[in-house]
Amino acid sequence: MIGHTIARFGCIMVGQLYPMYKTFKACKKTKDEIDEETLTSLHRILFFWAVNGLVLFCEFWLDFVMSWIPMYYEAKVMLLLWLVQSNFAGSQFVYDNLVEEALTTNEVHIDESLELTKSTFKKGTSRMLAYLGQSVVSIVAQAVHKSQESMIEKLAKG
Repeated sequence: MIGHTIARFGCIMVGQLYPMYKTFKACKKTKDEIDEETLTSLHRILFFWAVNGLVLFCEFWLDFVMSWIPMYYEAKVMLLLWLVQSNFAGSQFVYDNLVEEALTTNEVHIDESLELTKSTFKKGTSRMLAYLGQSVVSIVAQAVHKSQESMIEKLAKG
């Protein structure tokens, strides 16, 4: 066993920082630099991020329980290496055999849920902004009114 802290650090390095750097390098490519090999590499990066989202979702629900299993983090580092290394094409395998099918089957429901969430958020945000705007106007009006009363009192005492 390599230890909890070192294994977690390995998970971050292999599962987040390395793919982030590969994504950075891919984003720097121009249209002229994209050939068939580069396109395959870009697809693998996209497959990885899609699968990584699934891994993170599962990890949210299972990590506490799974972390009690001996060598869990070491196994997780190995899984991430398998997913991220292009010569293994693990993320493409998982994407093709699990993620794509699940998303395609539920695509309509997901799109409807996202649209409902977006419209609800927009309505809630606009209501909140309207309320905040009214509150600010009310506070400013009260401050102006009080300052006018104060000035009138000072002038009256005069």
